[in-house]
Amino acid sequence: MRNAIVTSIIIFSAAAILTLCGPGEAFGEERAAWRDSPLGNRFALGVGLFRPKLDTKVRLDSSTGRVGTLIDFESTLGMDDNDRLPLVMGYYRFAKRHRVIFEYFRLDRNGNSVSDAPIRFGDVIFPANLPLSSFFNVDVYSIGYAYSIIHDRRMELAFNFGLQFQDVETGIAGTIGPDPITEEADAVAPLPTFGGSFDYAINEKWIFTSMIGVFGIEIDLGDDSDFSGEIVQINFGVTWKAFENVGFAFQYNYFNVDVGVNDPEWVGAIKYQYRGPVLAVSGYF
Repeated sequence: MRNAIVTSIIIFSAAAILTLCGPGEAFGEERAAWRDSPLGNRFALGVGLFRPKLDTKVRLDSSTGRVGTLIDFESTLGMDDNDRLPLVMGYYRFAKRHRVIFEYFRLDRNGNSVSDAPIRFGDVIFPANLPLSSFFNVDVYSIGYAYSIIHDRRMELAFNFGLQFQDVETGIAGTIGPDPITEEADAVAPLPTFGGSFDYAINEKWIFTSMIGVFGIEIDLGDDSDFSGEIVQINFGVTWKAFENVGFAFQYNYFNVDVGVNDPEWVGAIKYQYRGPVLAVSGYF
C-alpha cells in the first residue's frame, strides 16, 4: 500500500510540473526580479517539531455487520492526549506562480487501561474490567499544487489542491485467563485537499503565512472501498529569515478528520483531531 502512495505522489508531482509550467517559465529561465523578493524562493525545506493535542475516536464494525463501539482512545484506552513528533515540509517553485508543496509526519501512539464497560471492536468483544493495551498509528503524506493568483514583492495569494494520504493502523489486545484476544485494522484514506493560502512579507526578514482548507468528501475507489465525511485544515504562523538561506518558523496547525470507512480491512468510522504548535528550521534556495 505504501508503494501505491509513493507512486501516486510521483505521478501527481510530474503531472503538475508538466501540465502547469507555462511558456517562458521553464526550469532554465534566467533569474527574474521576483526571485529577489522575500517571497521569491525557488525551493524551501523545513524540519520541525510538532506538539499536537490529540482527540481520537474510532469505530470498527464486525464482519457480520454488527456496529462496533465508538471508542475514545484517550479517555477509554489511556492514550496520552499530547505528543511530540518530527515534521518535514516544504515546496518547490518551478515557476513564479506555480509550486509543488509537500509534508510528512507520523503519529505513533500506545495506551494501557482498564475499561469500565464492554467494548465491541470488530469481531471481538472486550469485557469490562479487562486490562487492555492498544495502539493507533498514522502516517500522513501530503502532496499538492499551488497556483498564485497574486504574487508580488509583499504578498502571495494562492489556490491549492492535492492529495493527503492518511495511513491508519490500530488495534486492541487483552488476555482472558491464559488466552490472548486481539483485534487490529488498517486503512489508507486518500483525502483530496482544496483550499487557499496567503503569505505576507512584513519586511525582508519576517513573513506571515497561512493556509485554510474546508471540504466534504465522498470517494468511491472502485475496489469495495469508499470514504465519506468532512475535513478541516488550518495553518498559520510567522517565519523569521534570520540568514540568507536559513529561517525559523513558528506555526499553529489544526487538522480534523471525520470520515466513514467502508473498506475490506475496515468498516466503521475514524474521527480524530490534532492541533498544536510547530517549531521548525528551514533552508531556502
